[in-house]
Amino acid sequence: MLAEIDADVARYRERQIRKAKSKVRRPRKAPREPRPSKPNAVDEAAVRGIMPDKPIITSAANQHYQKRFDRLAALAAAGDWDPVRTTQVNGDNTYARMLKSYRARLLLAHAFSAATAETAP
Repeated sequence: MLAEIDADVARYRERQIRKAKSKVRRPRKAPREPRPSKPNAVDEAAVRGIMPDKPIITSAANQHYQKRFDRLAALAAAGDWDPVRTTQVNGDNTYARMLKSYRARLLLAHAFSAATAETAP
């Protein structure tokens, strides 16, 4: 009977020690600087009038999207902005979203480059 009591006391002490250790406050680490986001950097470049790079689709199953990116890039390089503006992008998959954002960044870069060209002496 005495051995059972000693075992109960030992378990109780271990529980108390674990509780005390869990309540010890550890010093917090200093917050890290947020990593720069690639889409934010591309958007900032477009606002400065820098044309975005054309995405390269490596997926063999989605090469038909690469043709669309190529077409938009060719129209933008030729300065034919009306077809770029009126290009419709249907769908909501990853590549359709990439195409929409590429078109939007092209138009944004064109608008800001035209605006800076007008204000330049």
